[in-house]
Amino acid sequence: LISKDASSSWYGVYQVNIILHAPFDSFKTGINYMLATPYIQSTDRATVITGLWRYLGDLFNLYIGGIGNLITIIIIVSTVLAITGAWKVRNDRIENVAEYTTGALLGIFVIVLPVMLIIQSVQPYKRVFSYFAVIWAFALTFLTKVITEKIRDKKIYNIVLVITTALIALGVFVQTYRSNTSLADRENDIYDVIEDSKGINGFEPGQLSSVYYTDDYQKFVIKFYYDIEPVETNLEEAEYVFVSNDLLRADGMRDWPMLTNSDDFKIDYVRDNFDVLGETSKYALYKRRAVK
Repeated sequence: LISKDASSSWYGVYQVNIILHAPFDSFKTGINYMLATPYIQSTDRATVITGLWRYLGDLFNLYIGGIGNLITIIIIVSTVLAITGAWKVRNDRIENVAEYTTGALLGIFVIVLPVMLIIQSVQPYKRVFSYFAVIWAFALTFLTKVITEKIRDKKIYNIVLVITTALIALGVFVQTYRSNTSLADRENDIYDVIEDSKGINGFEPGQLSSVYYTDDYQKFVIKFYYDIEPVETNLEEAEYVFVSNDLLRADGMRDWPMLTNSDDFKIDYVRDNFDVLGETSKYALYKRRAVK
């Protein structure tokens, strides 16, 4: 924002240089923009506070399905232990910089999330917190360290046994299909459509180089799941077409990141010239009908 402001002395300057030389101005500008920009759904603060536990549980369910609340508990417990450990290291003047830094950072990152949600009074799209997988890994590692030390010192308490059991259960869950799928449900739907369409009318995923895709998720799956670079083509020339149910909504609303405007999409042309290969509740894959 500062670099794009023509009246600013930092106009046109590389962003990193601005952050290094004007950190307070950068922070102030960012905070003001964040608080003033209603680009995410806003709600009243009481709802945010009372719904915080459920929101976090739903968020972490996207990481490993079915144990979102357990992940929340483990992160909270790990954070308390990390902060306590970091404070102990600081007060005892123990020269263990790694432990102190890890504990302090874990505490800061975990505490900042609910605090910022409450301050902004929002419940953002959960995909913006995908970076929390790193925090989750830190928390799990820190908790494992604590448990290992307790066992080594023969100070095994009931809580340690409970947490150990939870970690074993977690090890089982991470081997499930859901824990190894994409964080974005729409990517899973697109993948399922492609896989379900295999063999129908001779279809194979390798044929999707000539496809008319209508949102970025489709292009992402084709590129990174199947290593195919879709050729940019128009609807009239494409051999295959991906249709999102967003394009068929009567109210004209569409979810980001939709590339095709629902008012301009020629669904009648698709139905007249293509056959459905496979579909889910969110997507359908069409193949051009052979000319007789």
